[in-house]
Amino acid sequence: MKALLLSVSLALAALPALAQDRAELWRRCDLTERVERAQWIASCTVLIELGGETEQRLAILYYYRGYAHDWSGDHDKAIADYSEALRLNPWFADALRQRGQEYLRKRDYDRALVDFDALVRLDPSNAKAFVLRGVTYMEMRRYEAAIREFDEATRLDPSDWGVFQERAKAFEELGQHENARRDLDHAISISPTWQTYACMHAKDIEEALPYCNKALSLNPNFHLALKVRGGWYLDAGKLEAAIADFDRTLRIAPKEIHVHGDRGIALLRAGRFDAAIADFDVVLRHGDSSSHRRSVALYGRGVARQRQGDVTGGADDIKVAKAIEADIAEIMARNGVTP
Repeated sequence: MKALLLSVSLALAALPALAQDRAELWRRCDLTERVERAQWIASCTVLIELGGETEQRLAILYYYRGYAHDWSGDHDKAIADYSEALRLNPWFADALRQRGQEYLRKRDYDRALVDFDALVRLDPSNAKAFVLRGVTYMEMRRYEAAIREFDEATRLDPSDWGVFQERAKAFEELGQHENARRDLDHAISISPTWQTYACMHAKDIEEALPYCNKALSLNPNFHLALKVRGGWYLDAGKLEAAIADFDRTLRIAPKEIHVHGDRGIALLRAGRFDAAIADFDVVLRHGDSSSHRRSVALYGRGVARQRQGDVTGGADDIKVAKAIEADIAEIMARNGVTP
């Protein structure tokens, strides 16, 4: 009991005073408010020990803490919390799925199958449950059983390209090479990831665009395809199309800071200097420590400043960029940017 009280006291001490409010603790436990993993676990722990929750809400708290332990790499604690969540709510599908995956990581295949079987019974229309059971059979080298599971998953969700890829592996293990090739070809045809990869490695924009367009027809919010297509448009001098794709990329994935650099170049070449400078500033404030990206942003900002009449400020930016990367002027010239 003393150890338990000490752990709760330490958890409380790790939280700011504001977080003592129950609603604040909930926001941290369910990650509505993003916090470090230690505070994530502490917030859930404090709520569990405070009591006063219904069994359903208490099960949710154990689930969130189990997920936090999972992210921290403590799989045994994760399993213990998922198990407690399921004791309180035996129909908690997410907890079943997560615990089964924990057992799968530990290679405890029999226990994993028990959870995935229960998941199928809870919702026989859940394709992911059959996928997980199939993956477990793959790990057990029971390839025919795996194929049966993947067959059902593809029937329930024929748009999931990853299942066709997994089934191809099972066919290959059984020596059924024609079936494996058929599944892999189909996976490629319906996968936005594969289509984007082909777009990225095409020889020119005419070859690239059909692949990126196919990726986006499969998933209109696949930001990687938008980013790659925007790059091709930029290379081809189709500046407004490039800017539109970079705009959409950042609406979908605002943390893709480096896209601001690409959009900054497009805006600069389009003569929209204020907007270009704003994008380069974002890279310089929040981008990673990549010296190349910093030199691109500094050089681009310098050119934009010069074109606005700030000759001295622009020259200073360009000088710093060259100090970081000696051949940045040549690189930017190939991207259509010159002082």
